[in-house]
Amino acid sequence: YVRDTGATSAYGSMACAGITCLIGGMDIAANMDDETRRAEFGGSSQYNNWQKHAQQSLESGLAWMEYWFSITRNPNHGRAWYYYYLYGLERICMLADVRYLGTHDWYHEGASALITLQDKNGGWGRAVDTCFALLFLKRGTVPLRKPVITGGEHD
Repeated sequence: YVRDTGATSAYGSMACAGITCLIGGMDIAANMDDETRRAEFGGSSQYNNWQKHAQQSLESGLAWMEYWFSITRNPNHGRAWYYYYLYGLERICMLADVRYLGTHDWYHEGASALITLQDKNGGWGRAVDTCFALLFLKRGTVPLRKPVITGGEHD
């Protein structure tokens, strides 16, 4: 990211993949017993420091997603991997328990876009694209055991 120009080489589907991995790691760490957490992090102060930085990274990632939000394209990557991006968007929003990214009702807007793009045979082109579209529509991500707190409003 270039602060002066706003240029970035990041794009939506990979931002979603990174945020998903971060949320998964936060969930694993939150569900560790004390002995495992000590072995992994060395102690509670190291864990708390890691948790603080992980939370900041999550907030930054979700802010990026809010800023670059799109349901018509994969941000900064055009139509390449578009359906994969939509599934990634579904994953992070479900895992982070957010209904809105900024002012965007991500599910309503995404489902509306998918319905208009559905072909006469009921699919979305290639089989893999159809699978990603259906996973988005199904809200195919299973909720976490302990919710990740994002600082935003939750429904």
